[in-house]
Amino acid sequence: MCCGMATGCVNPTTESSVRSVEAAVVEVDCAQAGQVIKSFGTMFRVTPNVVLGAYHPVADCVPEYPQGVTVAGKWATVVNTIPSKDLVYLSSMGRAVARVRTEPLRVGEPVTMVGTPQDSGFLEVRGRVLRTGMVLNEGKERIVRGTAEVSGVCVPGMSGGPVVDSSGRVAGVILAVTNHSTWVMPV
Repeated sequence: MCCGMATGCVNPTTESSVRSVEAAVVEVDCAQAGQVIKSFGTMFRVTPNVVLGAYHPVADCVPEYPQGVTVAGKWATVVNTIPSKDLVYLSSMGRAVARVRTEPLRVGEPVTMVGTPQDSGFLEVRGRVLRTGMVLNEGKERIVRGTAEVSGVCVPGMSGGPVVDSSGRVAGVILAVTNHSTWVMPV
């Protein structure tokens, strides 16, 4: 499904480079007593037991509801957090796993950002890497070094989703959106 607010948004196609990660993408919610309190992002499986995504959405949920994170409707636990890179790893059982690349992002490289914003289904936003080695500064509470800026504007709920290269490998994690671009953390 395409979203009018996302710049570079496309309808998923069978030829898309993100088909290889689509099954590994999961929606993450903050829940209590089986009831979803709020949906806060997208993450993806890097192993059958571990999900990777942006830390900042989870950070709001965990202190208030420490046992309240669900991945694809199943309870998950926080395995590791790296606030300085805005990344979190959750333990959650699943089958599909995304392939992760080891090469750094390159300026000019085409990428596709993937997420599951609330009530929008699976969404792809295409763009190109504009700059690398950047500092994302959102005030004293959130300064993240080593980020990349990508053309194409994602929508709320895509934070934590994968940034996929033209070979279908995950190259980064969506962190933040400005009026004209998206900020990602290379993996």
